[in-house]
Amino acid sequence: MRYMTITVRQPWATLLAFEVKGYETRSWRCEHRGPLAIHASSMLHPDDRIWALEDVDVVRLLRACGYNDVTELPLGAILAVGALAACYPTQAFGTLPRMERALGDWSRGRWAWRIEGVERLPQPVPAKGRLGLWACEIEYRYRGGEAP
Repeated sequence: MRYMTITVRQPWATLLAFEVKGYETRSWRCEHRGPLAIHASSMLHPDDRIWALEDVDVVRLLRACGYNDVTELPLGAILAVGALAACYPTQAFGTLPRMERALGDWSRGRWAWRIEGVERLPQPVPAKGRLGLWACEIEYRYRGGEAP
């Protein structure tokens, strides 16, 4: 199946795949609605690695997802497919749960992409990422949030 895809740095890609994170914040608005594949970038940025190793909340969240350490996270692969349901300006949000706010850049002028009905793939599918939205082909049929 062909999916529009977004590349996300780790650990955020995994947190989206496990629906710990419900919004992906970006500097740009997206008009696409519907199925969206979540791709983990191919590199673990050094600052992200340090943050994910030292922030006790992130350590706890990743352990709940089955990862003992940020260095175990898959890189350069499609992890899941969800539905991009909406795109809101970040200033439209008042109070957010503490962890949702901590897991995104909610600065004024940015956009919050609401991703729902996420289904993790049985195995990560290796793929080279790109900037912006891009199309990929994977052998997976998205069921719209239903159990496989």
